[in-house]
Amino acid sequence: MGKNPDSIAPVNQLICFVDSDTGIKLSELSAKLISRTHESSITLLQLMNKEQAASIDNFEKYKNDTFQAAIELCKNRGITIRIFVKISENFLDDIVNMVEEFGYNFLSVGIHQQIIDDSAWPQNMNMQNNEPTTGWKRSNANDNAFARKNDIVEQLSSLLNRVMIMTGIFINKDFEKMNHIFIPLLDNKDVPLFRFVNSFSIKEVSSVITWDAVGIIENNPDLKKMYRDKLRSSDGKFTLWDTNKKIDCNFIKQQDLMIIGLESWCKLIGTALSWFHVLPSTLIIKDKTD
Repeated sequence: MGKNPDSIAPVNQLICFVDSDTGIKLSELSAKLISRTHESSITLLQLMNKEQAASIDNFEKYKNDTFQAAIELCKNRGITIRIFVKISENFLDDIVNMVEEFGYNFLSVGIHQQIIDDSAWPQNMNMQNNEPTTGWKRSNANDNAFARKNDIVEQLSSLLNRVMIMTGIFINKDFEKMNHIFIPLLDNKDVPLFRFVNSFSIKEVSSVITWDAVGIIENNPDLKKMYRDKLRSSDGKFTLWDTNKKIDCNFIKQQDLMIIGLESWCKLIGTALSWFHVLPSTLIIKDKTD
């Protein structure tokens, strides 16, 4: 299996989504974060059912018109972009098959939070749990909305189990910009993710704040040196959150994007933090599986 994408290896990314707005935002976010643009590529895969596809007369025109901004951005940055629209009866199988067929090294799946939004957010997004969430019933016809949310979480969990490459789940909360990025680090298993995040291009970013909640960076000499080098080379954009200070809703509201590893995410949603309800758009990343 190939290496994770980083500042040396080119990115070969597959971006999958259903609603076009999330696909546009995720593709533009991805293109802006790729540091090695030479030989890197982005493939967009919009999955539709037959009813959605029936409203489109010309698929080539639809792709060019809908994703024009992403096409121009990739062109200007020297990134190859390909766009596919697929009528699908099994989104999960189609994503897995495409990953296996074309040898991508990074998969991103974008969903809009409206699909899963309710009073249980974000605790309802435990993607390490394949069991139906307590309180969500499949049998009652009046509970279709809850069943749909539960199905989505279970499908995402299944996808993470089936795909071996690094995978990101992007939760779109009306994402518009990425001036301020927040990175909680709560588990040693997410160290590879941290190395990957450190390779991002931050030309269009104002601040990247890492919350080293349990001292992982401090207690890892190699990681500590890497982070210090990043601090020196980032013109003040990279900073560590002062753990003596309390994170509150006002701080979280100022963030445009949270990037977090899957292990850290599961720990985060298992706590009783006061700022869950104001989380920004979130990119949850699972490292590749050997």
